Amino acid sequence: MSKLEDRRSVLVSKLREVSTRRKNLLEEARKLREKRDELNEEAKRIVKELKALRAGYRRLRSEISGLRDKLKEEFTRLMEVRELIQQVHLKMEESTKPKIPLKKLKDRMEELEWMLQTSPTDLEMERRIASEIAKLQVEVKAHEKIRELKQDLMRLRAVREAVKLRINSVKSKIDELKGERDRVRQAITELEKRYKAVRERADDFHHAFVEKINEAKVLRAEERAIIDELKQMEFEERKMAEEKAKAALAEVARRALDKLKNGGKVTVEELRAIAEAEDMGVI
Repeated sequence: MSKLEDRRSVLVSKLREVSTRRKNLLEEARKLREKRDELNEEAKRIVKELKALRAGYRRLRSEISGLRDKLKEEFTRLMEVRELIQQVHLKMEESTKPKIPLKKLKDRMEELEWMLQTSPTDLEMERRIASEIAKLQVEVKAHEKIRELKQDLMRLRAVREAVKLRINSVKSKIDELKGERDRVRQAITELEKRYKAVRERADDFHHAFVEKINEAKVLRAEERAIIDELKQMEFEERKMAEEKAKAALAEVARRALDKLKNGGKVTVEELRAIAEAEDMGVI
């Protein structure tokens, strides 16, 4: 085996080895890219989920803020009602306290009115009865005033209790929403950590993918260099073969010419050899 053939054999073997290594690298790169893409898709899903959670978190904060405003309004209302209750208590304390029970007052007034209507009375008697009725009416009005104040007090107390119930309800709702908000915030924190971990893994796979691709590019350049060298060797072999063929043709043509010069006979093939040699410029 010639040195040229030995070199070709070495190059072919090297090309096969490099091609196999490059193919393996590309397969590894493909797997790395698939894993990277899977992680990127997972990261996108996490981002979408985070977006929904953050929107929910903002909604909860807004609801809590609104409820706190409402709670503030209810506390203001409670203070107003308490102030009104104090005012009613003060009015009751300042009001004239009736000395005679209301029923007894009404009975006496009916009795006096009946006397005016049915009993013969003089002018002086009528004046005394009218005066007494007027005094009794003052007492009745005092009773009515106290009754009205008591009714106001009962109504205000009912309003106060209703406000307290609303306050407790709003407080309970705020506590419920705060618990939900805290759970959402915790979920966001955990999801952000998960997103960071996924992105880091995706970046690691991407860097490994790029390294494999770059290694494959180096091997591809090595492949091209080997192929170019093999092509050059093939060209040189072909050129050497052509030179040998030309030399052989020239030798046949020269011998045929010598025969012709010496008056000898030449064959058709020898004549063709002479013509080709002349065309090629080798004789």
